[in-house]
Amino acid sequence: METRSSSLQIVILLLLSVNSAYPSQELFPSSFYCGDEELYCPKLVANGACLGLYQTPEGVTQFEPQLAIQTVLKCRQSCKEYWDIHQDKVEPTYRNLFHQIGGTNNVIKDYFGFEHNICDPSRHQTFHSRYTLLTSSFNAWTKNMTGAIHKNSAFRPQKAKVPPQIYAIVKGYHDEFNENIPVRENCTHGTFDCLEINYTDDEECQIKEITKMNIHHLSVEDRAMIALMLEPELERLTGKNLTPALVSGMRRYLNDSFLSTHIDNTGVYDMGIVMQLGQDLDEPWPLILHDSDGSRMDVYLEEGEMVLFEKTRVPHGRNKRMRGRYFDIMTVNYIME
Repeated sequence: METRSSSLQIVILLLLSVNSAYPSQELFPSSFYCGDEELYCPKLVANGACLGLYQTPEGVTQFEPQLAIQTVLKCRQSCKEYWDIHQDKVEPTYRNLFHQIGGTNNVIKDYFGFEHNICDPSRHQTFHSRYTLLTSSFNAWTKNMTGAIHKNSAFRPQKAKVPPQIYAIVKGYHDEFNENIPVRENCTHGTFDCLEINYTDDEECQIKEITKMNIHHLSVEDRAMIALMLEPELERLTGKNLTPALVSGMRRYLNDSFLSTHIDNTGVYDMGIVMQLGQDLDEPWPLILHDSDGSRMDVYLEEGEMVLFEKTRVPHGRNKRMRGRYFDIMTVNYIME
């Protein structure tokens, strides 16, 4: 019994240690998405891992949401069978949490209600991209439930015009972007959906980078200048004292781009703006936010407009895929004092 318990603890620790590297488990073909991907699944699920429950060596039951998400993805068939039998006996708290990570449905709804088929082979999704989708939505939901959004927000998200004299300068840098050879931007796997599984004729598979973003880097001096020029207007709009923290380059989203719901947890800044620099779309592509009054807010930006919000409190994303040639933005972030 001790050996079995120790082995199970090792499996749990391995599951909880998933990081941004490509885990070997990603290499399972899509046909496994809605089945069990590991031989140890039945044993793991029987101990409550689908609900994020596990026992410490001291026999204390602990809850870990990441364990629930990873088990639901890797042991989907066993979790379905477990849920069909035990759902009526599950405590309401864990039942609610289980539904918030998608349950055992193949089509799950993210934080804003958009549907995603995590078992669709045509999407070529890796384990990490599916894991990030569920985790980001769960984290946003959790932060909302704890009141971190509504009770503590310093100001409501708002859209505004970029001051013309500032936008004229930024537009000059954007013109350089259009004239230069595109540089592909590395992206956060899962959040931007930039990895896929490719299959060969003999059913082997490999991870392929399919980054759908270009980047135009600005010098440190240019970024600092833009942040300082924007600061007075943003202080007026927010009523807060701001200090520039992090300024991105100019990003170009390409066709089929996607940004899953997330909250920025960098520890580097509190609030920021997204500035629209140019677009060529077949259909509008909103930034979707959770407003401080609890409602969903779809923000449609035209060239020369910006939206400002607390990135570390407000769930946000572009939860439907972009349809068009390009959508260019720049982000400028600040610390609130």
